[in-house]
Amino acid sequence: MLKEILNKVKRTDGEKVSFTVKLPIVLKKDFEKLCKKNQVPMTSVLVELIEQVIQEDRNDDVNESINDLQSIIISSNQMIESGLDESDVGFNPIEVRDAAKGKLKRMSC
Repeated sequence: MLKEILNKVKRTDGEKVSFTVKLPIVLKKDFEKLCKKNQVPMTSVLVELIEQVIQEDRNDDVNESINDLQSIIISSNQMIESGLDESDVGFNPIEVRDAAKGKLKRMSC
């Protein structure tokens, strides 16, 4: 992860805001040494790390949505194969399955 962050460190344009962090002194000194050794600003490394954490969280949300849609498709297929229809379950399993497939396809693009 460190090499990836160091390779991606960039100057970001746009408005900057202050962000205060209190760290154990040893951690701060070690981080400062690491950044000096790699000739990168500490702020840039922190910004890249925060961006990666946010992106990872977004990816987790997308993966969870994909899993949910796949479960809906499987359940709908099972209902269809069992001969269940809207009068049995309160919704049309074919429509639900097709809607889930459509959303899954759009997410894949």
